[in-house]
This record gives sequence, C-alpha cells and structure tokens, in this order.
Amino acid sequence: MTMIIPFILENYAYYAYAFFFGLILFSITVPLRMMQRKPAEFALLIIAAVAVFFLVGISRVSDARIELSQSVSADNTSDSSSGNIENEGEPLVIYSDAKGTWEIELPREGAAEQFNARVTTRQGTAAGNFALFVPVRQGDEDPKALAEAVQFSAVELNALGGSVKEIESEGDVLTLRGRLISEGSTWPPYVLFSGALAICAMILPGISGAYILVILGQYKLVVSALRDTARGLPDLLRGQELAPGFGEAVITVAFFVVGVAVGIFSFVRILRYVLKNYPSLTMAILTGLMIGSLRGLWPPAHLHDQPLDGMLIAAGIGLTIAGAVLIFALERISGKSPAASSHPA
Repeated sequence: MTMIIPFILENYAYYAYAFFFGLILFSITVPLRMMQRKPAEFALLIIAAVAVFFLVGISRVSDARIELSQSVSADNTSDSSSGNIENEGEPLVIYSDAKGTWEIELPREGAAEQFNARVTTRQGTAAGNFALFVPVRQGDEDPKALAEAVQFSAVELNALGGSVKEIESEGDVLTLRGRLISEGSTWPPYVLFSGALAICAMILPGISGAYILVILGQYKLVVSALRDTARGLPDLLRGQELAPGFGEAVITVAFFVVGVAVGIFSFVRILRYVLKNYPSLTMAILTGLMIGSLRGLWPPAHLHDQPLDGMLIAAGIGLTIAGAVLIFALERISGKSPAASSHPA
C-alpha cells in the first residue's frame, strides 16, 4: 500500500481526503457514545476541539520567505509589487500567502533566466531550496507553451513540496505563480514523537494511528519514506547506485520505528491508566480531538490547483458518504452493540 497511497495523495488528494473525511466523521460516534453526558465532559470536548482546530490550521507554508537569486542575468528589468528583478542579480525576496502560493513577474520578452530559491518558514527555520528555469521568451509566444517549458526542480525541500502553478501574460509582463505544499517535518525528534503518538491510537476507540499522523501532518511523509526505503533496499543489497533521498527516507523510517517502540513502553501505559481511571473524560477529549482535526481533512483544502466546481462537489459528497457508510457497515459486521458500549463507566 505504500506504493499506492502516496500516488493517490499526490494525484487525487481531494478525492482521498473526501473519503477520509467520511471515515472520521462517522467514527466520531464511537468515543461520543462512550462518554457520559455531563458538563465536565462537554467542557473538555469543546476545549479539545477548539485547540486542535486552531493547531491544525497552523500552516508551515503560510508567509514563507522565498529568496530568489538570479544565476543567469536577464537583459531586461521588471519592477512589480512582487519585487525587482535586476541585471545586478540582487536577491528577490517574495512571500507566500496563507496557502503557500507565491508569484513573480518577469518581462514579456527576455533571455533565459535561472533562479535558485532559498525557502524559510514564517518561524525563520530553513525549509529547503529549489531551482526555477524560465526559457527564452518572445513577445508572441503562447503562455501555455511557455508554461510547459518552465522547469521547476526541488533541489532540497526538507519539509515543503512545490510546483509552478500557473503562468499568465498581460501586456509586457509575464506572471509566474507557484505553490509550496506542506509535506510534514523530517526533524528526527518530531518524527519520533509522531511514531510514539501514532502507536497509542491502537488502544483508543474510533481512531487509528494513520489518522494521528494525518492530524500531525506526517502521514504522507511517513508513507512516502516507507515507499522510498522499500524501493531502495534491492539496490542497496545489490550494491547498485542508490536513488536520491534514500538515505533521508531510511533515517525517517528509523526514527519513526524508534518512536513506536517508545510509545509502546511509555505512552501506552499512561493511556491505559487514564482509560481505566477516567474513561468518560478521556473519551470526551478524544471526541473533541477528532472533531477539531476535521479541519485538516476538509477536502477543498486539498484541491491545490483546481477550482471547485459542481462535479467536484458532487464527487466529494459522494465519497464522504461512502466513507461514512463503510464505517457503519464495518461496525454492524463486527457485531458490536452501541447500547452495550455507550456507558462503560
């Protein structure tokens, strides 16, 4: 599945998250039935939901600083709201918006230009580098043809993916728009923490380790690291040249596995104690966590380049319902009675 899921998330994210949204939406009923209807429980539910809602909304690509250094000088100068691109090769500093979108404006005609970009997050931490190459442009050149010729190369984007999103031509100005896409954090302590927290979900009703990783923004990163490790192992055993990124993928998987071990021997014991002594309050917090984190699964947030139209809305609603129906069917098949598990305390 690690060969299939990353492909789906990279090419059909909207549809995948619509299905996930339905799965979790109905799964919320599991811990909800297991909590008592008391003021303390509802207060904890609301606090947890609000806290996670805003936590999930913190974007690592929002207001990211992109410093573009021109490595091939152009014959023209462009002054725009995005900044200046001059013959002297002074760095052009631009910022992404709340969704990670950025843009630069270039002269409609000019020589080929190559930019090396250094990306830092709003918090000031380094997020990686990418290169952008724009071929020679003529005044009568078709923007669509030019868009296909523009090359985007992610030299090193530790926590951000990206692409050239759109090219527009108006008058003497050529506008390039791109987008940074958050892919999770490869910082070893955070990967370890993610593994520890994900394994804890094995003893919590209605929630999975995979969903914990989605909430933490680590799901795609971990699954992709597993895929890249699996692909590279045969080459490693045969002594062949390894694919770029194999070493980082192995490190990510290693720290994740260590985190799982830490979670089994520490966090799980704590959770078992809390579930045994404060089951209703624990279920209230879990319910709030699941409700608040639905923000991260909201399907339109994963459209990226596509406008939301009627067909997409219909497909999203259909997949959401399908996910909910699947969980309902599995629960019925399991033979569990909602009445028997609604009030354990």
